[in-house]
Amino acid sequence: MATQQLFYPVFRNLFVPETPSWLANPEIWVYLFSLFLIGSSVMILFGKNKNVPLILGLVFIILFLIAHVPYRLSQDLNNLGVWTIAIKCLTFAGGAFVAAGCMSSAQAENVNSAWVSFSDTLTPVGALLFSLMLIAFGTDHFLYTTGVSRLVPEWIPFKVFWTYFSAVALIGSGTAILFRIRPQLIAILAGIMILIWVFVLHLPGALAEPETGSSHALTSTFHALGFSGIAFMVAGLLRQKPEVLSYKRVFGGKK
Repeated sequence: MATQQLFYPVFRNLFVPETPSWLANPEIWVYLFSLFLIGSSVMILFGKNKNVPLILGLVFIILFLIAHVPYRLSQDLNNLGVWTIAIKCLTFAGGAFVAAGCMSSAQAENVNSAWVSFSDTLTPVGALLFSLMLIAFGTDHFLYTTGVSRLVPEWIPFKVFWTYFSAVALIGSGTAILFRIRPQLIAILAGIMILIWVFVLHLPGALAEPETGSSHALTSTFHALGFSGIAFMVAGLLRQKPEVLSYKRVFGGKK
């Protein structure tokens, strides 16, 4: 998504839904933010610094509060669909927090104890946000069945059935992870399910558009890839450090 912004210097709506009119030289800010995203991604990929995903997650939270919330409140509040992109922004914030939790102290450099404690608190928040995203998007499938069913390729029959099936799978996955019902297995299955959608639904749609570089379909493909990766990170973290995802770290009580 950052590379898209370098070629098409406009904020992806996941980050900023509408460029503020008061922002001077917006293209420069787009370039700077894109370089920040690329640099952060590389450092997270190689696990060089635990601070990086924490800062990235907090940046997404700030963007949600100062950019998405005011914009969404100006829309139809009775329409859950207008919050879809805002929920995605929150989910990527959660994914960054989970990525921080996946880094051990040995992998992460220059991390003080305060940041480690902060990370341990935010990691379950990341899993919580991911779970809520699954539930919200599953609910969207029920509310906007006609629109969602259009995403199903023509060669797949019973489009409405698969739309409802996906809704149940999303809501069930989010609920299971939220309430720790075999969460590792469910997170793996959710990641596989979303990854299948990348190749069956999203990527063909992106390749079918004439200007794929700037298209919404290609961006949605990246969104789905990211959500799949978050699911796998949650599963991996549960395998290595199951106690880290205890919500008691967030809401109080003993670890």
